[in-house]
Formats: sequence, C-alpha cells, structure tokens
Amino acid sequence: MAIQQIDTQLATNFVINQLNAQQQTLFELDRLPESTISFADMADGPVSGALVLKVFGNTAHISLLAVSADHRNHGIGHDLVDAAIKASKSLNLLHITVNTQDYQAPEFYQSFGFSIFGQLTDTPFVGTTKYYLQMTL
Repeated sequence: MAIQQIDTQLATNFVINQLNAQQQTLFELDRLPESTISFADMADGPVSGALVLKVFGNTAHISLLAVSADHRNHGIGHDLVDAAIKASKSLNLLHITVNTQDYQAPEFYQSFGFSIFGQLTDTPFVGTTKYYLQMTL
C-alpha cells in the first residue's frame, strides 16, 4: 500500500464512479437519477439569494442556501426553500433533506415541516450543534 494525498477532484471522481457502479448493480439501474437544480432571487439585479438543490434517486438535498445580509428578512430565503420543495414534489421525490447549524436556521426549516432526525454537538466547533433535518413529500 502507498497512501498519499492526491487532487480532490481525482479522488471525488473515483469515489463517485465506484459508488455509482455499486448502486447500479444493487438496484439494477442503467443510470442513477442525479441532477442539480439552482434557484436565485435577482429582483434587484445581481443575485441577492440563492439555493442549490442536489437530487439523487428519490431524494433532494438542500446543499447550499444563502441570502445577502442586506436582503435578509424580506422572504427571499422562504421563497427559495418553497421553490426547492415545489421542484422536489414536481419530480415525485419522496424526501428532501438539509443540514444546518444551531446558529443558522433549524427553526426556519422546521417552519416548513422539516423535522430533526439527528444532531451532533460540538460540531464543527465546540459549543455549536449541527442538525440534520428531513421532510417527507
């Protein structure tokens, strides 16, 4: 064995190819349903808020969400999450997931009907908690 540090993209591509091959065999699929959908609020010109939704199999995951500081508390985040939920439903997905920190927005996601299914204390910093949430569509 000769373990060494390598380019992240090379490692990522290798792992994804291996996982895809395994899942295609296990679930008898020619190709795994996988895509990325992005939404943005651009009412004032440049992007003031954006969300990236990763779709894999029958599940969507809100992987990124941010609203610029000067546009917060105007409903942009709400509209972005609402768009992600609607898109997930239109694709007939079964679940949508998200993870967030205690200092970010667990209550925000819960207001949509997401429920916490796991948490890690002192992650990623001592004194903070990372929450994992899901919604059944």
